[in-house]
Amino acid sequence: MTRGGSTRSMSTAPEKGKGRWADNYNWIYDFDHVLPAGVRCTFELKPSITALDGQTLASGQRFTFTTAHLQYILLVPGDHHGDEVMAGDGEDWLGLFRNGDVVNLKPVRIKISPFKDIADEDGKETGKSVSVSDGEDSPILLLRCLCPMQLKPGFVKTVSGSERKLERNETIDLSLGNDHQMQLSVAPSESGDHVVILSGGRVKQTLMDFPGPDDLSRRYSLSLVWAGDLDGDGKLDLLFDDIGNNVGLNYRLFLSSAAKANKFVEEVASFMAEGC
Repeated sequence: MTRGGSTRSMSTAPEKGKGRWADNYNWIYDFDHVLPAGVRCTFELKPSITALDGQTLASGQRFTFTTAHLQYILLVPGDHHGDEVMAGDGEDWLGLFRNGDVVNLKPVRIKISPFKDIADEDGKETGKSVSVSDGEDSPILLLRCLCPMQLKPGFVKTVSGSERKLERNETIDLSLGNDHQMQLSVAPSESGDHVVILSGGRVKQTLMDFPGPDDLSRRYSLSLVWAGDLDGDGKLDLLFDDIGNNVGLNYRLFLSSAAKANKFVEEVASFMAEGC
């Protein structure tokens, strides 16, 4: 099946989307929706395609990939560049809502509205504004499950419900009130930088790097957005905004139910946006 996303290439994958050149060397195909796991896509060069220097490329070359087995897709309400939002208007997602000290996971129908992005030419609206159905407050996050074990809507036990910027050499108690006594700390590493460590009892797990106080890393920013039991297994789950030195956001979700042996949590989804 031939599609006109690019005059220089074609796709035999059935999913709809649009092709574009990222630069003089890299061609990107943006699918309209997030593909399920295990979808095989093949892109084949059209005949008579020429390079920038005028040389004819060999036709029939194929490039194939298979989509990864993602567990969750994460999305944050707000205005984003169009290629940052992998969701469609009217899709059913789950929203994590905070009402005072109470946090609930609720089914929602998301709204994707186009708007004129800062780099758009006149008459174009490539930006995407993400919100939920009328009458709902803005959630902390939006989540779509792609795995057999679905998250269950309802009350979500929370130990840290307000965004908190993490500082070097800081330790936070994040115990859920059961036998799992957990602490999150930003501690020096052997390399001289810092690392974010989740610990409980004698077990410690390094979650991510936290640059040291030298040069440009002084502006590094990492926040704990939320902590609690999102997947309902009685163990701690974490949501960070690992913005680094950039402008925008980089939400990273860690769930205990996905943790491998001798670990507390595993990163299952992320959402990065530059900001409009």
